[in-house]
Amino acid sequence: MKRRKSMGMVFIVLLMAELAGSAWAADQSQSGQPGRSTPGMMCQQRFDTMDADHNGVITKAEFMTSPHPGGRGEEVFKSRDTNGDGGLTKDEFCAGRGMGGGMGKGRMQ
Repeated sequence: MKRRKSMGMVFIVLLMAELAGSAWAADQSQSGQPGRSTPGMMCQQRFDTMDADHNGVITKAEFMTSPHPGGRGEEVFKSRDTNGDGGLTKDEFCAGRGMGGGMGKGRMQ
């Protein structure tokens, strides 16, 4: 009985080590550095999540489906839409990092 219990513990420890190693490897392959995600990668992932129809442009309607700090979603969208075409490309979306919530350049008081 004792042997069976210790074999179960060994299995659990090995399983946890395997899962931790897999998570570390996935994170490393995405960011290029072990255990780190770059802000650019995080922005690109947010863009891909918001681009519901996956056409490479976030419309105002898609943008407004996510919560925006201070409730200034429309204002933030307009400031990021630098060419005024009513859609945000990945470049426009990621160039606006810091608007509305972070401590980055462009923070609104």
